Amino acid sequence: MKRIFPTMSAVILFVALLGLVLYGPQRPSRVGPAAPPAEQLVSLRQEEIKRIEIVAPTFALTVEKAGLQQAAVAAFREHCCPLAATQKVAEHVADLAQYGLAKPQWRIRLNGQGPALEIGALNPAVKGYYARWSGSETVYLIDSSLGTYLPRHKQDWLKQ
Repeated sequence: MKRIFPTMSAVILFVALLGLVLYGPQRPSRVGPAAPPAEQLVSLRQEEIKRIEIVAPTFALTVEKAGLQQAAVAAFREHCCPLAATQKVAEHVADLAQYGLAKPQWRIRLNGQGPALEIGALNPAVKGYYARWSGSETVYLIDSSLGTYLPRHKQDWLKQ
């Protein structure tokens, strides 16, 4: 009997502390304010892409139909559809050169219609590319990983 009392006391104390931790008063979270929702830049799904036009400083490339199934093109479609901005950088931008958008690295038009998505300079500090819709004065940041799926040379997306 003498040995049971300390063991039972320890079990009861443990259960009480566990109940207090699980069901006791909740402290407010120390997480900062919620980030604003990401702005959807491309809302098309992969299967809705029938044509991709890319213009870079040294080449222009159009891929459609069977070419869309190539591994490099399929990887690009997977990572750009849908595509959300990680941040809205600025509105009413007069000097696009500061974002690399006066002469963008890539201009991407999907399905041959609408404005082109222009991708400018990489900002390594925030791990993102500056981007905007052609004709727009609003600049966004998009995840830098998209750049790994864009062709640097025309041959990157041509059939081998």
